[in-house]
Amino acid sequence: MIRRQLPVYSPLTLSGLFAGFGALVRRSDPLRRAVERLTRERYQCSGVLLTDSGTSALQLALSLATRDRGNLIAVPAYCCYDVATAAVGADARVVLYDVDPRTLGPDWDSLRAAVSRGATAVVVAHLYGIPVDLEAAGTIAADAQAVLIEDAAQGAGGTFVGQPLGAFGALAVLSFGRGKGMTAGSGGALLARDDDGARLLGGVGRLARPNSPLSGLAKLTAQWVAGRPSLYGVPASIPALGLGTTVYKEPSEPTELSGSACAVLARVWAAAEAENAVRRRNGERLARAVGAASHLSSLCVSSDAHPGYLRFPLLVPPALRPLANGRAAQRLGIIGGYPTPLSAVAALRSRCVNAEDGFEGAQALAEGLVTLPTHSLLAEAELQAIEAWVEGLSEPHVAVRV
Repeated sequence: MIRRQLPVYSPLTLSGLFAGFGALVRRSDPLRRAVERLTRERYQCSGVLLTDSGTSALQLALSLATRDRGNLIAVPAYCCYDVATAAVGADARVVLYDVDPRTLGPDWDSLRAAVSRGATAVVVAHLYGIPVDLEAAGTIAADAQAVLIEDAAQGAGGTFVGQPLGAFGALAVLSFGRGKGMTAGSGGALLARDDDGARLLGGVGRLARPNSPLSGLAKLTAQWVAGRPSLYGVPASIPALGLGTTVYKEPSEPTELSGSACAVLARVWAAAEAENAVRRRNGERLARAVGAASHLSSLCVSSDAHPGYLRFPLLVPPALRPLANGRAAQRLGIIGGYPTPLSAVAALRSRCVNAEDGFEGAQALAEGLVTLPTHSLLAEAELQAIEAWVEGLSEPHVAVRV
């Protein structure tokens, strides 16, 4: 009864935990420089700032991009609620643009209309590791002289034109939180790709030191113990933990990434690379299953894009979405997507200049998106059961497939 598959998994090793605890008695600066070096090498970026969370990194990016330029930002109407948290933390005004359910990327006409209202920054997000067409987004942002901010928090393992997601925006955001492609339990990074990004990143002063990392290490230890299918049913059954739920969180002051978190990241870096490969392989397998199902329609994104498949997204008719809440689906790690567009998040709505717009694509995703696990903890029997669950959906519907 306690066995339940994780919706998403990031590798966390016992040696990584030991390294984190060992960092409590070591100087943090060398550990931080080691992670900065690994990040620069992977993303070929000119600057790296390690933060306590991906949300903090995005909050800083928005603050930098709008400083002295007007604080109107364009963000997708359907994405992680942490984007709303970052916008509130940056004290920004927001213009939403719609999301195309066929690609999970921007509705281009909607994005152009949003930017035309005077946005000085444009955020694009790679939902569930499905790459946005960054060339098209970059052209729209450049034409409007707006800063392109690439939210690659869910992009680990994905590429666009052969480069890793996170290597494109003038500023880019990574997340090392629980359930991302690489984890230290928490953490994030703000990357500067070019001279403009480096100039903006140079405007960040010294971040505050984090609080004692002991609480973070305690949570990370609990994640390591319970973050396996044989035990995950226990924490998932405790409502107070809120696992698998989407809620808005109030912003907080960004701080540095702790030395302990840096030590964990450096130790799990190679394992995370291997996990990326498994997710891509399982995602492609699920894509083939969707393509083979006679009642499903497969859709494509840019031919230059290769998804990282943090989870595999599937759009179903609203009448079928409750199936993702069934016991069989939950035991397999199948869950629903974000339950509402950002226009419905109360804390953001008062800052949004177009909250009353329809956002038909975002609403369709809120009503019909479910996601399937792709990670390495899936047994062969579970992958087959997920394929059977997809095949068993009785009504024709649309799947996002590359």
